[in-house]
Amino acid sequence: MRYDNINTGYYFSLLFSFVFLALGVYFLIKYHDSTIIKVGGLSISYGSPNMEYLFYGISFTVLSLFMLISTWKFYSNLKSDLMEYFELCPFCKGLTTAKIVKDGIFKRKIVIWCRDCGAKWDANYSSITGHVKSITLKVPCEDGRGNELLNKKLNPDELICKIRMKES
Repeated sequence: MRYDNINTGYYFSLLFSFVFLALGVYFLIKYHDSTIIKVGGLSISYGSPNMEYLFYGISFTVLSLFMLISTWKFYSNLKSDLMEYFELCPFCKGLTTAKIVKDGIFKRKIVIWCRDCGAKWDANYSSITGHVKSITLKVPCEDGRGNELLNKKLNPDELICKIRMKES
């Protein structure tokens, strides 16, 4: 399976989470430096530390770690589902390609097509977990396989099961 632009969102999310991590580390360093005065080689603590720096530092660090873990989990679920159902075309066992496209203002879908037989699917996925929720066959195979499944919104397991039942 070839992925067209699925990794782009993954890399952007990772970059964004590293920006938050850098901000968190910056504020934690500022918190540490806010209580120390340096005179030559001697460091002296004075006054109360700036608690805002501590709050921002911990908040940004925790947020970035949450973003890193959720981004990694989301994209690993999405890719594993695509590999499970469409590593090869279920009709001709040819090579497939997947691409995320816009399907409204905030909604996205995955378009999957076979480069050998011309079959094309639309897949909807959960924006929280990354698992594929439903698959719709939009264009059947060039030799007519899949005509009975055309434009039916099915669970991925159900779609693959119906295709395999037709083969046997």
